[in-house]
Amino acid sequence: MWYKTLTKNSWEVCKQCGKRFFIDLNEGTGIKYCSKECSKKARKDAQYKATNTWHKRNRKRLSDYQKRRKKMQRIKALKLIGNKCIVCNTTKNILFHEVYGKLHTVTYDYILKNYKDFVSMCKYHHQTLHTFAKNREKYLELENMFAD
Repeated sequence: MWYKTLTKNSWEVCKQCGKRFFIDLNEGTGIKYCSKECSKKARKDAQYKATNTWHKRNRKRLSDYQKRRKKMQRIKALKLIGNKCIVCNTTKNILFHEVYGKLHTVTYDYILKNYKDFVSMCKYHHQTLHTFAKNREKYLELENMFAD
């Protein structure tokens, strides 16, 4: 037993990969991982697990928040762009049409940031406008009519 008091070294098992590694007890105790890579991977795994469990517990609250946020953004967009169809002046089923935009996914954040590029249209006229997009000349004619 005298050799245990002379040497302050120990073998440990890595908590991440399971490899045995040698540590010097003079440098510190509580070392759980054989390398920095194992330590980083373990920390990343722990963060992912914590985040994932938090999202599972708060899914309903998050979805409620997102619904409220989307509704508030839509109200802001309606105030900025207008809440009536520019063709028939109805206030039902209003959509936003980007006049000079390219085809891409449009979020309310994008609409609020670039609200001058949008016009409000009812669902029927918006669909009609995009139906004419197949015939480019008619589409450009309608675009110019609505741009004024």
